[in-house]
Amino acid sequence: MSSPKRAMRNAQDIGYGFLAARASIALRTARDRPLTADENVVLAKAATFLDEIAHGALISTGTVLEGVKPSRSIAALSTAFGPLETVRRLVNAEHAEIAPVFARLSRAVRAIQEGASTQQHQPAVDEAQEFFDELSGWLENELAQRKRTGAQNRARTI
Repeated sequence: MSSPKRAMRNAQDIGYGFLAARASIALRTARDRPLTADENVVLAKAATFLDEIAHGALISTGTVLEGVKPSRSIAALSTAFGPLETVRRLVNAEHAEIAPVFARLSRAVRAIQEGASTQQHQPAVDEAQEFFDELSGWLENELAQRKRTGAQNRARTI
């Protein structure tokens, strides 16, 4: 049986995985038609997640942020590093630090969620969609690996 800590981490990652997959789909479809109410909710949550990643990056450098839950922000940052190559590409493309990149992606996602045209924010929307695609795929693989590892460990103890 898995530990409560591992079960909580799995649940959190499943939630992030669903959010990432749904956000990617919503960003893709926003190019062709107005967003549904459900897609608006998804993109609002996605923008908040991107903000949490940016906050986590700031907190990790010692910045104190009021009204921010450090544990939630650091967890979001940790999850974002799953698809590390994607994060490297996003950050290196601007020669920037992590926090400003994810803050920019959040602003673009929030603008789309609020009805702006994707063309107005095209590079950032494309990058956000790429990040969410890669994150959902990485989390799917990570969770499958954890399941296999857990099954192997249970088999050894029997």
